[in-house]
Amino acid sequence: MFGIRYTAVRPILAVLTFAFLASAVFLAQNTGGTVALLALTVATFLSWINPPGIYGWLMQGTCAQCGGHVVWEIDQAPQPYYEIIRWRCENCERSGIDFSYQPQ
Repeated sequence: MFGIRYTAVRPILAVLTFAFLASAVFLAQNTGGTVALLALTVATFLSWINPPGIYGWLMQGTCAQCGGHVVWEIDQAPQPYYEIIRWRCENCERSGIDFSYQPQ
């Protein structure tokens, strides 16, 4: 497993998503391969929401301050459509907000 700074996890997932999508377009003649690559592309794209997603076995976010393991948490309030995606270091308890949406 590779330790990657938490700010770089999403760009790496973006590169993987576009690489899988480009491979699927390139292999358009091979139907089985195309379907498998498109499924992998969708799963990788969904990993952007709560990183590292399906790549938890391959990479983990690390804290820039202490080098500890970073986890992402999705908080949903009782109000509809209110969401917050936070990251938190398990060692130093440093945290931040990656994404916040509150309808007006």
